[in-house]
Amino acid sequence: MAGFLLWENREIKGVKMAEELTLGLIGCGGMMEGHAKGLGMLWEKGFKPFRVIATCDVVRSRAEELANKIAEWQSSKPSVYESIDSMLAAEKQLDAVDISLVHKLHHTAAVQCLEAGKHVTIE
Repeated sequence: MAGFLLWENREIKGVKMAEELTLGLIGCGGMMEGHAKGLGMLWEKGFKPFRVIATCDVVRSRAEELANKIAEWQSSKPSVYESIDSMLAAEKQLDAVDISLVHKLHHTAAVQCLEAGKHVTIE
């Protein structure tokens, strides 16, 4: 509940937060489908301080499929990428990423995104 209250106030310790957090989802397999479903549930309940603007997977069809599912509840389709490099280069307004890759790739992907100035969550 505290997280919801903080977001509604849009300010933490005197620092104003962005009106909308932009997200990129990296690794669009089974685990990320669960993450996206949870984001959709939040959206449908009226908690919409975020927008998924990109999906990324080395298997483009998985990223495309997840982007289409997100478009059903978000009403706009995220851009689709096959590499983290291309996503980070194209999506300058991206605030944060959710990484759901095989464990041995977590560190590499996280460091790459952190070095690009993005906030990171890892499944």
